Amino acid sequence: MALALAVGCGARSTLEVSEEGVSSSGAGAGSSSSVTTSGTGGGGGRLPVVPCTYALSGDPQIAVSFPDRHAISAQVITTNGDPSGGPLEVAVEYIASGGSSTLHPENPITRFELQPATADLIPGATVVAGIESHSYGLLARGRGRLALAWYTDAPGLNGIAVRTVDVANNALGGVNQLEPGSFSVSSIVAGPSLMGGQLGGPGFAVAWRRPADPNEPTTRAMAILDADATMVGGPYDVTPALDSPPSPSLIWTGESYLIANAYGAECPPGEPLCVADALTIHRYEPPVPDAEPIVAVTSIPVGEAARRPRLLHYGGRTLVLWEESVGDGRELRSAELDTLGNVVRGPLTLTELQSEDRWTAHASDQGIALAYLRPSGDDGPPDQPGAAHLHVFNVDAEGSILATVPPIPITLPQGAAPSIASLGGEPRSLAIAWSGLGPDGLDVTFLARLRCTDGS
Repeated sequence: MALALAVGCGARSTLEVSEEGVSSSGAGAGSSSSVTTSGTGGGGGRLPVVPCTYALSGDPQIAVSFPDRHAISAQVITTNGDPSGGPLEVAVEYIASGGSSTLHPENPITRFELQPATADLIPGATVVAGIESHSYGLLARGRGRLALAWYTDAPGLNGIAVRTVDVANNALGGVNQLEPGSFSVSSIVAGPSLMGGQLGGPGFAVAWRRPADPNEPTTRAMAILDADATMVGGPYDVTPALDSPPSPSLIWTGESYLIANAYGAECPPGEPLCVADALTIHRYEPPVPDAEPIVAVTSIPVGEAARRPRLLHYGGRTLVLWEESVGDGRELRSAELDTLGNVVRGPLTLTELQSEDRWTAHASDQGIALAYLRPSGDDGPPDQPGAAHLHVFNVDAEGSILATVPPIPITLPQGAAPSIASLGGEPRSLAIAWSGLGPDGLDVTFLARLRCTDGS
């Protein structure tokens, strides 16, 4: 099965790691997905981006539901978004719990075939990739494989594990535990592995919270994995030891792995891994004797309670988004980085947020799309559309809103933020997945299609 997007030639041929682009995922309420290409000219080349104006294509559909289990914290990723290589297809990952499996939740991945111009879903195979799960998983797409990171306490395991799923035949790879006692996976992204001490060949990078004694400070770490999700580099601390270290976002820019973290006043003075009241950008460099692999690049002063940084990359552009408090409200802000992590534009304010908003962002050849779930405040039934709304809009490089989709009525959202995947074909479109209250009082996974009505 052919995959979605073609990667341009990179400046260093050893870093041409993916035939179809790279998807990355971040944890929590600000999760993000992006499609990564290596670009040209030292990783700084740019592919043309023709922003879309979106319109809802039919009503949101229930993609996954069970008679006695929840299907929560959904994530969608393209497995074949270019119809020239076959039908439009996505994979939806979620955590299934409740009923007879209260103590043994799972992270299944279900494939769906999509029709080019309708909202219809044709379910395909389901594989249970995450076993004995106690958290929602994070999914990334590399060369011909998906990689799932999740927390498990299966027999003989206790911590963050990663395993691959073959896109062509759904074959499951082995379960690779990263670090016994680890928990709270933060981010996973496809990119190069390590070969002979240099970045090269297909692989992944993943970040998680490291184990610690109760009530003791701990750190977040990252590691480099090979194509089979086996750790070949690390773990490397990417935060100082704190009572509550921030959750980092990772991205592969075609030139380097970048790490974004947001700090408040808790950063210790003189600590190389953080800056107080700032969003920090670090870069991973392959280890050399007497040199640290995590290199500070820059810091961006931020307002109060900055959190949830998310890195995006497409067509030579790298963006970092985060939210912070401004007066009595919150704002979603962004800055543009070069492929090595230096700020080249911004910061810019993208939109205002409410405290309960669960947002996500996605960069592709359709532009920069943002979505968030917001309760409506209505007194109607929580399992009926209108209890909340899905808001979708896109922005240009200057942070200006290009178009806003009318709020989409949905049931009361559950779990993590929505997830976005961009699809090719004519017209181009987005698939957005999220979890909400279903008609029987159980959490179900919804999928909506938004077609591109302008810029196609």
